[in-house]
Amino acid sequence: MLGPASILRRTSRARRCGLAGSGRRDMHMKKLLLIAVAGLALYQTRDKIEAVFASPAADTERGEVVLYATAWCGYCAKTRELLADLGVEYLEYDIERSEEGRRQFEALRGRGVPVLKVGEQVVYGYDRERMVKLLR
Repeated sequence: MLGPASILRRTSRARRCGLAGSGRRDMHMKKLLLIAVAGLALYQTRDKIEAVFASPAADTERGEVVLYATAWCGYCAKTRELLADLGVEYLEYDIERSEEGRRQFEALRGRGVPVLKVGEQVVYGYDRERMVKLLR
C-alpha cells in the first residue's frame, strides 16, 4: 500500500520531468500559435482591410476631382485630355505606383481604369457625357 508521502514524491518527480500537466501546456501553446498565425495573417492583409474601412472622401470633401488611372491606359489619357480641355484641376493617382491610390481605388470598388471621382460622385470607365456633366 502506498502512503501519502509516496504519492507526493511520485507527483513532484513527474512535474520535475515535465510529465505532469503537459496537456494543459500543449493546449496553451496551440492557442498561442493560433493567435500568432491569425495576427500574421491580419498583418499581411492589412491594406485590404484598411481599404474596406477607409473613406476615400478625404481628398474630395470640398468637391475636388480625383482621377485613378494607369500610365498605359488609353482611356485614362483621354480623361486627362478632357480635364485639361475643361481647365479642371485634379489629383491623379497611378494605381500601379501609389499604395494610397490603390487603397482608395479598391475602396471605391474600382475594377478598371479610369475611375473619376468628383466630390461624392464616381464615374467608372470613360463616360465623356457624364464626366462633362459632373465637372461643369
